[in-house]
Amino acid sequence: KLVLQTRAALEKIGKLWILSGLKIKVASYPSWGDELVMNTWGNDYEDPFAYSDFELLDKTGKQVICGSTSWLLINASNHRPNRITSEYQKIPRRGVSSGSGKPGRIPALTEKGIEKTRLVNLSDIDIYQHVNNAKYVEYCVDLLNGDLWNTAEAEEITTNYLSESLPDNLIRFNIVEKESLQYLFSAYNETLKREIFRADFRFRKKSNH
Repeated sequence: KLVLQTRAALEKIGKLWILSGLKIKVASYPSWGDELVMNTWGNDYEDPFAYSDFELLDKTGKQVICGSTSWLLINASNHRPNRITSEYQKIPRRGVSSGSGKPGRIPALTEKGIEKTRLVNLSDIDIYQHVNNAKYVEYCVDLLNGDLWNTAEAEEITTNYLSESLPDNLIRFNIVEKESLQYLFSAYNETLKREIFRADFRFRKKSNH
């Protein structure tokens, strides 16, 4: 049933895979011009989630970045989740973790931190006509104090994608510094009246080298 991996095949039966969560751990940052090898594979199924892992290796074969993604199978018509039946579990998997751990659920933020808003731009929209998943991470990066990036670097990022945003929607972000070099984000769509995104960014001090 390898055909079930393809977008076109899924659309024929009215199904879609959507990204639900992401976790990335960075051991070291590559330099400009470095050649990297990327490996990605199916890892595990924990209904209703399917997990896919990935890693980036340097030219010596050392792992520099690893991560895991969680996916939901939904109906294309109403966006309701489907159970991952044995038919879909026939897609090959390695069942080996990249080392990052799975993207867990981030608790709802109960405290108010710094609040900022932004409007969804047309350049944020993907082929499904909603905000691309990577854009939410970029939003978080832009919301953090610029001085932070001069002295620290992201070591671990976890995201939860809860709902979609559309062109011209207004998004309100709540940003809370929980501990030294840990920042939690919650994004609420003021236009559609629902929470859409959570993230946990953890930093480490940059080395002097």
